[in-house]
Amino acid sequence: MPERKPPTGDRGGSRFLSLKWKVLLTLGAVMLSVNGVLSWLHYQDLMTRFDEQRAETRARLAAQAFALRNEVGLRLQALAGVLAALDSVGVTLFPTSAGNALLRQHFDSYWPALQYGYGIDSLQVYLTGGEQLAAWTSSGGPEVQPTVQVTEVINSERATSWTNCSEVCTEYAAAPILSAGKVAGAVVVGSSLAEVVNSFQRVTGADLGVLVPHVGPLSEASGDEAFLPRLGLRAIPLSSMGSHRPLLRQLQSLPQTPPGPAHAYLSLPYDGRQFELSFLVLDFPAAASRPATMVVIDDLTLALVDIHQSVVSRLQGELLVSLVSLLLLSLLVNAPLQRMARTANAIPLLGRSAFAEARRRIAPRPRRLVEDEIDRLDEAAIDLSYRLETLERDVAAHAAVTEGMLQRISVERDFSRSLLDTAQVIVLTQSAAGRILTLNRYGRQLAGLGEEQLAASSFFELIGGDSLQVAAARQAVHEIASGDRQHVQLESILQGKGGESYEITWNHSRLAGQPGDAVMVLSVGVDHTERKYLAERDPLTGLVNRRHFQDILRRALVDARRSRRDGALL
Repeated sequence: MPERKPPTGDRGGSRFLSLKWKVLLTLGAVMLSVNGVLSWLHYQDLMTRFDEQRAETRARLAAQAFALRNEVGLRLQALAGVLAALDSVGVTLFPTSAGNALLRQHFDSYWPALQYGYGIDSLQVYLTGGEQLAAWTSSGGPEVQPTVQVTEVINSERATSWTNCSEVCTEYAAAPILSAGKVAGAVVVGSSLAEVVNSFQRVTGADLGVLVPHVGPLSEASGDEAFLPRLGLRAIPLSSMGSHRPLLRQLQSLPQTPPGPAHAYLSLPYDGRQFELSFLVLDFPAAASRPATMVVIDDLTLALVDIHQSVVSRLQGELLVSLVSLLLLSLLVNAPLQRMARTANAIPLLGRSAFAEARRRIAPRPRRLVEDEIDRLDEAAIDLSYRLETLERDVAAHAAVTEGMLQRISVERDFSRSLLDTAQVIVLTQSAAGRILTLNRYGRQLAGLGEEQLAASSFFELIGGDSLQVAAARQAVHEIASGDRQHVQLESILQGKGGESYEITWNHSRLAGQPGDAVMVLSVGVDHTERKYLAERDPLTGLVNRRHFQDILRRALVDARRSRRDGALL
């Protein structure tokens, strides 16, 4: 197992950041995100409420505009009815020249009061056939032509009012003239919508104008300040004079506006401000190509600025609270983190066996009302230092004992190695297959093998020459490896590297090992070549003796029987 290197101070270029700053930065990011989300939700809530309020305001402004116009119409109807009921001149004489002159004289006396006191711009009298009998208009004021409304008043004998917009917008009212229970004609009075516009601004604070179709060629409208070239309409009149006409010139088209009290609207930025325009369709004759449209202009800039300022103020307050909270948190965690850093810096001293110095640096708090995790960490570090110190002493003592044992083992190993190399016997170990694992020096001298040749040598090659001896050795090694026998003694001839033959008596035994280890066989061989030579020959003549002759004869007979060959004895 590879040795693990101890950690060093170099962390591969990584930068150190205090836990305090990690906590503060993380909490700061979280609080900033939360404040941003809360401010955004607050902004969305304000805008939703603002949109709901604007919807109510637009409906109220539309209703107010129509109510003011209807109020003017009803007032004109009442005035027309009063004028039609004045019977100081016989209405039967109206068609005659004298009656016409008398009618003019009659209304001439009222016209200044009507014009300056009631804001009447026109006064017309019609006969039952629709012919205009007399007319009074202010300087430059419009003249109404026979219309469907006049005919309807004469036929229905009921007063009515309507709006007619061409060059200017005028509210008209017509009332029937009754004589002897019959309709003798109709009185029509008209008043400009300027009063409606001014009253609307005074009541609501918003600006009101009327968009009417342009009459005449477009080339003549180039110098008209009220002309809106993109829409082909004229803006008349506006309560804020011409200040909003540049705003209306930014319009590309008008939204689809349903007739009646319903309205359409759009938002339009202009000159750094935000405006909301509501469009209301006025009543118009069936023969007209385009209706006149009232436009309500409401400046939303201040309201939107208040919303943005409210959101910004809330966000600033939340950020201030978050900053104060982080500062307080920093003050609260500063001392505990310093204690933890002191303990962390003292722990490496334990690895250098500076236990007393480590305990001095940790120095747990002597007085504490309530314990925390850092107090327990200090106590655990102190306890660890004592345990490590005791363990180090035990390890040192154990190391001394182990070193003594190793020295004794080394001495015994050297003695055993010297004994094996000095003993005049062959000592080898082999595997179950006969591969030589170890061989002492005496055995290598007899076999003529070097250290590098042992790995490729086999025990059965050493005793090669006699097939019977090799077969017997294989059988013995197999029985010992399989556990059938514990000890076998055999004799064989060892073939030296130079061709020498040695008579060896082998003692084969099984080496004990752990379960699962490979089987090893210990073979100890004793060289008795010289003793056998003296035992088989006569010491004087050197000839083989009777005993050796009988051994040779016995082996020859066994070989002849095994090979089924004949032989002869000479």
